[in-house]
Amino acid sequence: MIARAFEEAVADVLKAKTKKALGEYTPHSLILGGGVVANQYLRNQFTSLVRNRHDTELILP
Repeated sequence: MIARAFEEAVADVLKAKTKKALGEYTPHSLILGGGVVANQYLRNQFTSLVRNRHDTELILP
């Protein structure tokens, strides 16, 4: 339960910072790596974040 709450808190912060950067810089791609790409919950959150941004490709190695 604590781990899930921590995971959600981390996801919220990472998504907020990424959303801000996507709005500011309008990149053509977003690449996730390291622990973020290994975590299925975070992968799903970022997939949802980029889903409606047809100008940005999400790359998950």
